[in-house]
Amino acid sequence: MFLWIFLSLILPVEAVQLDLAGVANYAVKNNIAFQAQKNVSQALQEDFKSARSNFFPSIDANLSYTKQKTSSAVFSFPGPSSFDFNPEQIYSASLDLTQPIYLGGQIRSAYKIAKSSAFIGQYQLQHNKQIMLQNILKLAAKVQSLKKLKSAMIQTQKSQLDFLNLTKKRSRKGASYSFEVSQAKAEYLSYVASIESLTTQIAKLESQLKVELGLSSEEPLTLKLSPPLNPESLPEVKAFQEKALEMRPDFKISEQMVKQAKNNKDLMMGSHKPSLNFVASYGYQADEEDRLGEDESLNHSYTLALSVPLFSGLSSVYDRRSSVLSLNAKEKETRYLKQKIFNEVKSAHKEYLSAKKRYVSTAQWQREAQKALKQANKEYKLGVINNSQVLQIQRSWNQASQNLASEEEAFIASFVDWNVAIGEDLHQVLTEKQAVQ
Repeated sequence: MFLWIFLSLILPVEAVQLDLAGVANYAVKNNIAFQAQKNVSQALQEDFKSARSNFFPSIDANLSYTKQKTSSAVFSFPGPSSFDFNPEQIYSASLDLTQPIYLGGQIRSAYKIAKSSAFIGQYQLQHNKQIMLQNILKLAAKVQSLKKLKSAMIQTQKSQLDFLNLTKKRSRKGASYSFEVSQAKAEYLSYVASIESLTTQIAKLESQLKVELGLSSEEPLTLKLSPPLNPESLPEVKAFQEKALEMRPDFKISEQMVKQAKNNKDLMMGSHKPSLNFVASYGYQADEEDRLGEDESLNHSYTLALSVPLFSGLSSVYDRRSSVLSLNAKEKETRYLKQKIFNEVKSAHKEYLSAKKRYVSTAQWQREAQKALKQANKEYKLGVINNSQVLQIQRSWNQASQNLASEEEAFIASFVDWNVAIGEDLHQVLTEKQAVQ
């Protein structure tokens, strides 16, 4: 036990290494907010099961004891003998059954509403999962981008330091001017504040990312998010717009809300229709406990009750108007969401293709700038090029490296947004891509 504790203190903690699929897996498995939403969805499934019970009769077992005293002035009969219609105590035991036969369609409407709510709960969970993964994956891409940007700046700063030392050496030999040394030193110092600012940003966002992934703040985290370069091209956007309506959980929620509004209308109007109930009771009733169960104490009743609403202050008219307006509102919301989804798919399609082109071209720029910088350092040592030319090439390489980090982040974000827009399950897409790789 003590050996394990000792080793855990001296041995380095292995970093958690995650690609895009790994980030998605950790989020789905460990995100506390998502786990809570799963419980809400499960609760709606149980409510749906409970709604089925309304189709079946309810049976209750009742035991009661009543002690009473009634006025003899009201409950008394003249004559030499009298019969006690109101004994001082009553013992009762019965089984009571209630079976609604027709309630104006309210039972079926309530069942449909519960069923629709269960579907909404499932689709809401899918939607929340998509939005959660969308935000977490883009946050992870931002953290990686900032880390690469910091790494590029540190590398540039190191190159500037080497360049500064070389310039000082050349200055001592009279091969460089004094202002060139000051310029090189200024370039080196210009990165100090930027690197410190990036360090603060990374720490803040990485801490937030760890919370979303269910990691402790002490666990090292390494991100290896590779931009998905495939497919090389995408079909026309129209092919995905109709698919999005079939796939996106938020649109399915909207469709279920329309169905629910129709069922709410039927439920509301059902209270203004006739109702028919069957009620039965079978048991025993006696004035003494010992007599309970005797044939003379047998008591039963069967009732078939019909209720017909005649007038309720015109509430049926107002309820109908209210339910129709609610239904119209849900239908309009669905039509609006359809237009919004079409626009989102179109924009995401354009951004995804554009981001890929920008990333590929920026990667080429960065590689060429890297080659130019290596060649410039060699030629500067030989005196072929001057100080200003080297600084210009260093700035070009640094700018290319920064742009590449930003474009890589934008490409990953566009890939995530694209799949959310067309309704593809992000978790499934990334898991399948990982399996293929």
